[in-house]
Amino acid sequence: MFGNHRICFQAANKASFVLHKTFPLVGLAFLALAGTVFAQNQYYVSNSGSDSNPGSQSQPWQTIQHAVNSFSLGANGTTIHVAAGSYSDLNTCATSGYTNVNVCIGRGGSSSTVRLVLQCDAAWSVPSSSGCLLRGTNSTQGISVEANNVDVVGFDYGNVPNAFTGIGNFCYSGQGAGPCAQGNSVHILNNYVHDIGQTADDKGAGGAGCPGAERGSGIDIGRHGGYSETDAQVIGNRITTIGSQTMKAAGTCNYTHGIYIDTPNAITQNNIVEDVAASGVQIYSYPCNNVFTNNVVLRSGHSGMNIAGGDCASITPVQASGWDTLNNNILDYNGHYGIMIGTGSGGVCDSADPILISNNLMYGNGWGNYTGTSGCSNPVDTLSENPTSTFAQYLGNSNDDLHLQATSIAGSGGTTECVSASGCVPIADFDGTTRPNPPSIGPYELASNGGGGGGGGGGGGGGGTSKIPSGLSATVD
Repeated sequence: MFGNHRICFQAANKASFVLHKTFPLVGLAFLALAGTVFAQNQYYVSNSGSDSNPGSQSQPWQTIQHAVNSFSLGANGTTIHVAAGSYSDLNTCATSGYTNVNVCIGRGGSSSTVRLVLQCDAAWSVPSSSGCLLRGTNSTQGISVEANNVDVVGFDYGNVPNAFTGIGNFCYSGQGAGPCAQGNSVHILNNYVHDIGQTADDKGAGGAGCPGAERGSGIDIGRHGGYSETDAQVIGNRITTIGSQTMKAAGTCNYTHGIYIDTPNAITQNNIVEDVAASGVQIYSYPCNNVFTNNVVLRSGHSGMNIAGGDCASITPVQASGWDTLNNNILDYNGHYGIMIGTGSGGVCDSADPILISNNLMYGNGWGNYTGTSGCSNPVDTLSENPTSTFAQYLGNSNDDLHLQATSIAGSGGTTECVSASGCVPIADFDGTTRPNPPSIGPYELASNGGGGGGGGGGGGGGGTSKIPSGLSATVD
């Protein structure tokens, strides 16, 4: 798209960062932001607006749902800008039939390059107090994406204990197995999902506080049973306190995960996952061609990361299980294992279709660092360090400041090796700092240590902010 040029983005109050074409797979969270620069159609939403307005910057709409229903797709896509405020209107989604959802996205872009970008223009914070706050006492889900070619960027959904899911992108049961009609090329970028599911009960096997009959995760992508979506990306999100914390402590919830990836070929990078009732990250039931790199998963009730299942052979086109890259992650104090390799039809890998597990930092996982590994998934170069020595301020709760200490072994401790020829390491870290070679382990580079907490470069102590800029300009040279 950009030839051999270099693209520099300059954000307000933020140093410029550079994306290079020579990295074929990485930096996708920031590439997606280029849509905000080149989109022809721009619409605006504000608490002070009115849905009878035209949706311009000077006359914004009032509700996000009205904007999603009313936008016109430009030749180069559309961006809906949402101003800071609390948004609590609830809706019924047409495709899924889900009720009491804050935002149902039923229309998207026309291609992977002509996209709908739904973007909060204000930074969220930890603890939660600013940004675009999706709320509602009776809300069951923050955002449901029921369309193709959509970016969801920079929202805060939380403090809703009855909610099942934060942000979901599903292949719905109304269509037969096979390639999904919706949910393709959906990118979930730099959102904050927190404090949901503590009392949620979807009448499934998990019971109250452990939803998962169909929905039940901080971020939930895909559907098992022979369905498949393309180009799923979950990058740079913070997900904390999901599901019953009592069940988390007891290890008795099997269904409520931080991130649930239920489609092949997904990219999960630069995420922060803490205090989840079941697994921090669950890749099931398509253990094929997934990238799971530079994440941090702390204090999950079950394993930090679980990859299993046997549906790769049932999708169109058929894929072999394996060819997954699980590198440069930090997994500490999870109830069961750091990484669990499960079973599937014929196993999740073989010597011809391996899984690469390399340069992960592990500490204090209840049953050990790994289980289920074999000759085709043998971990290499595992590191160990107490999180009090790894992180700028490890508090043992959702206010952790997870920037790296200057002396941590995670600094420059990562690898750029991938199981396939494609790149698998993000160009930039959670804060937008360019990653060197070798990269650091986890979502932050050492160069990001200049400021605040878990999500940003601005606050002190355990706090922080998102790094989605409110305005971008671009130069191509």
